[in-house]
Amino acid sequence: MSGLPARPTPVIRPSLIPMFVFTTPRNGSTTITPAIMQVGTVEQQRRYLILSLLQTDGLARDDFARRFSADSVDVFPQLNMLEVCGLAIVTPERVQLTAAGLERSDAIGPWLYSSAVRQRM
Repeated sequence: MSGLPARPTPVIRPSLIPMFVFTTPRNGSTTITPAIMQVGTVEQQRRYLILSLLQTDGLARDDFARRFSADSVDVFPQLNMLEVCGLAIVTPERVQLTAAGLERSDAIGPWLYSSAVRQRM
C-alpha cells in the first residue's frame, strides 16, 4: 500500500453512452471531441441487443426480458428477418447468429443501428 486513498471506480449509467464527435473544418484538419449521448429506453434496448447478438452465445431472451420487461423479438422484428435469411436462429431461449451471420456481423451490427444514432455518426 502506498498510503494513497483508493481511486473510486467510475460508474457509467446505462442511459449515458460515451462517444466521440469528429469534425473536419475547411482546412482539412480533423478534431476529435469526447461527448456523452443521452439515450432513451429503446436505444438502451438496441445497444444491449447489438452487444449481445454479436457475441458467439447470442442474446439470452430471458435476460433481455428481465432487464427491459419486453421480448426482444417483439421489440426488434428485424431478428425474424435475420432468421429468414439464415443469419440467425431464433428460439424461445435465445437469438444467436449462425456461422453465416457471424461472418456478416460487421454489417449486421450497423444494420440494427437506429436512424438517430446513424445521424450522429
